Amino acid sequence: MRRTAILIGVNRYDDLAVLDSPRENVQAIERVLKANGHYDRVQPLLDRTRNEAMEALEMSALSAMVFNRLLEGSGRAARAVAELLSRRRLR
Repeated sequence: MRRTAILIGVNRYDDLAVLDSPRENVQAIERVLKANGHYDRVQPLLDRTRNEAMEALEMSALSAMVFNRLLEGSGRAARAVAELLSRRRLR
């Protein structure tokens, strides 16, 4: 099973002063997760918009579904990939 960690840190807000800790915290957590080897992928998202963060989460979920379907069998996997990609385009 593939494991992905998505770390979201926002330093800038429209109605708050710039924050320093979120960026540093994400970087520290990223180092720990990479060092412990339990994750295949660690993706830090720093100062992203809500839409950008949601896109990263959706793409990660889509990637996991495709990978799981590929493990089920090649014939069904090809149809599943086509179906998932068409759903993605409809949004």
